[in-house]
Amino acid sequence: MLIEFSIENFRSLKDNFSFNMIASKSDRFLESNLILGTEAIKMDGDITRNSLGKDTNLLRSAAIYGANASGKSNSLIALSFLKYIITSSIKNMPGDKIAFEPFKLDKKYLSKPCKFDINFISEGIRYNYGASFTDEKVIDEYLYYYPRGSIATIFERKDTDKYNFTVDVSRQKRISEDTIENVFYLASSSQRNYDRTTKAFKWFKEILTTINSKRNSLGYTLKLVDTNKDIEQKITRILHYADFGISNFESKFEDVPYENLPDDVKTSKDIVGKTAEVFKTAEIKLFHKGIDENNNDTQISFELEEESDGTQKMFSLLGPWIDSLNKGLVLVIDELDCELHPLLCELLIKTFNSPEFNRYNAQLIFSAHNTYLMNSELLRRDQIWFTEKDVDTGNTDIYSLLEYKQRHGANFEKSYLNGKYGAIPYIMEEYRDIFGIKDA
Repeated sequence: MLIEFSIENFRSLKDNFSFNMIASKSDRFLESNLILGTEAIKMDGDITRNSLGKDTNLLRSAAIYGANASGKSNSLIALSFLKYIITSSIKNMPGDKIAFEPFKLDKKYLSKPCKFDINFISEGIRYNYGASFTDEKVIDEYLYYYPRGSIATIFERKDTDKYNFTVDVSRQKRISEDTIENVFYLASSSQRNYDRTTKAFKWFKEILTTINSKRNSLGYTLKLVDTNKDIEQKITRILHYADFGISNFESKFEDVPYENLPDDVKTSKDIVGKTAEVFKTAEIKLFHKGIDENNNDTQISFELEEESDGTQKMFSLLGPWIDSLNKGLVLVIDELDCELHPLLCELLIKTFNSPEFNRYNAQLIFSAHNTYLMNSELLRRDQIWFTEKDVDTGNTDIYSLLEYKQRHGANFEKSYLNGKYGAIPYIMEEYRDIFGIKDA
């Protein structure tokens, strides 16, 4: 579970960008939309893990709204970026560059490090992990945890190669001596199966799940369908009952060597350089009820690409959606509402907010434009966030609806569209001027 994270000097997130999933003291939807502190931390053996405390609750879902180019996507891509740099770090060889995307509108920031800090729960233990780095090296790095409710240090790293250890000192020292400057110690120690860091690393690798495109989510879904017949059956039933007109689907997978891939696939960024690997291709057929030449009922097959954009989006999302609920993942989706009917989006959000469906405390974080979802009967105030870009600096600011006092049952959607919360485009006067329209 994600508790909170902050980052600076990443894309439009220049500084002081901080987002959290900590619930306010409001009792609104207390039994549904929240993961209660008393249940968030489980017992494991003889160790009592009460890292959050019984009075601290987490949100099951959160939405981010804002104008185009305000930084909504960057807010979520930041989590995807952290997942990537940490989990891929161990592959770095001496001299390799670390992925680095600094704030470009202030040239001083091009040489400043990117910094992040993130709090999360992995296998019942709360962790606080952070680092600062450039494209050349990790400068600072730390990992703290709360094994019995109180904070304790696992490691601290300063000036790239200066370490402080308070547990397993000799073992950690050996690992640190083999950790080169462009590799995160969290990654290198996890590769060495050091148990105190492995659980934290596992959260980034297996629990944090980011969906930035339909292609990204489709690959996720196809991989699950190939290995899990139960998920295949669930997807079939959901597509049928969601009124997409689909009665069934079939999947066929085939191993294909690099040289047999289409040329346009070989040049994609996910494939370049992997000439020695064998890839898996998928053929998906979706069946609709039709009639044959004799007016008898029959099943007509369609390629996935022949279906509507909405059907393709729903099919692609169902894999990570079901998997997240089954495993208690943190699912991050950019532009959830794109190509989907608002009632389907609402249904998907409700499944995360429902303890009946969401038995393993999965979390959903998404961005959207459709204000129908900004509904006080669906989301609490602390579940709604806004991004706004400073017109002078280009820096993205993020803030919660919780910062605005609202009466019970207030119409969030109407207030937002009327500009009460900011985070909307203001262009009418300039638009009138562009077309030469003068005030009467």
